[in-house]
Order: sequence, then C-alpha cells, then structure tokens
Amino acid sequence: MTVITQPLPFTIGQFDALGVKGLYVSTERSLPDDYALSAGLEDISNDRALLELSYAKGDYLFYLDSTFAFPDTAGNSASTVAAFTPGVSYNYGPGWIYLEYLAQDGRIDRNGMVTEGDFDTLYATIDFYF
Repeated sequence: MTVITQPLPFTIGQFDALGVKGLYVSTERSLPDDYALSAGLEDISNDRALLELSYAKGDYLFYLDSTFAFPDTAGNSASTVAAFTPGVSYNYGPGWIYLEYLAQDGRIDRNGMVTEGDFDTLYATIDFYF
C-alpha cells in the first residue's frame, strides 16, 4: 500500500489493482465590491469533497468519481449537491480513450456559489499525444 498526502489533504492509496483518491477543500471567495453589491452577494464559501475508486486491468482503468459540494454561504438555500461519474479509460498507446457517464444534482456557478439542478450526460473522448 502506498499513501501520499499533499499540501491540500489530497490522499492517494494503491492496493495492487485497486486505487483510491480523496480530497477535501474549503473555499472562500470575496467578490469585487461593486459586483457584490449589484448581485446582492457577500463572501461566498463552501466545502468540497472528492472520492475516486478505481480498478486497473491491463490497459483499462475502471473508476467511479464522486464529488460533493456543501454550501456555507449566508443566504444560500441550496442543500449539499453531488455528482457521480462511473467511467472507463483505455490506453491504446499514443493516448487514451474515455467513456464516462455524469449524473449531478447541482453545480458551482461562476461566482463559486453552490446551486441545485439536474444534469446527466455521456462523454466519449479520444486523446492523442505526439
């Protein structure tokens, strides 16, 4: 077992073919005064957590990413929002092929505020490195 802890409490564990990653971070954003006044916002703060579980088999990596945002901003009525992404990647040599399904019940808007809403999509991506 290998465990690495980096400056943010980012932890990686590898147990043969099984992998785990975790991250917890608190965020706070102060908006420019004029913008904050016109938007009716004060300082924005929330906590975010990430957990990834993975399994490697040859050139394939199967994984489940889960992320959570916990609003802590005065006046924000959103509850905890979550996103789950099961996926698989394949290393074909000069790059990777990814297939992922994303399901989430909220988002982080451009101000950093946690908001609720449903979103589901399927991603298929091919990367090529020179």
